Amino acid sequence: MRRAAARPVVCMSGDFSGRHGGQGLPGERRVLAVDPGREKSGLAVVDGTGRVHFQGVVHGEQELMARAEELARRFGVQELVVGESPWGRRLARQLEAESWVQRLGGVRWVAERGSTWAGRRLYWRQNPPRGLWRWVPTGLRVPPRPWDDCVAVVLAWRYLGLPETGT
Repeated sequence: MRRAAARPVVCMSGDFSGRHGGQGLPGERRVLAVDPGREKSGLAVVDGTGRVHFQGVVHGEQELMARAEELARRFGVQELVVGESPWGRRLARQLEAESWVQRLGGVRWVAERGSTWAGRRLYWRQNPPRGLWRWVPTGLRVPPRPWDDCVAVVLAWRYLGLPETGT
């Protein structure tokens, strides 16, 4: 079966509209988390309280690099967090060469162990099933879209030392 051309799936949360210029309060900690993947990657901007300001999925390394820089600038991100994996190490080498990442002090790592399942649970909390799907056990349900953005949120929460259920 042939797949259609990959299009970005973006699920925005919080204040991405730019109403507040994207910048947080002075001194507010903002983290950009990346769940790296071969074909698609999840991005999330989370503040120190665990509030999600943006989450989305991008396809391809070029789009990831451009979108990450845009988000870091728009939301006043102070730290860049990448999931520790073979793809994460490869991505980190590319990111470390970028001037905006150097200004942030480089890439920080967070363990990915179990993050895919935690992201899947978060997806179903954010998008509760309806109708008869409510009665199907969570482990048997497959989200209708990639949930890498939810995994990035979980990685950010882990890095910030917050519970994986959010604030």
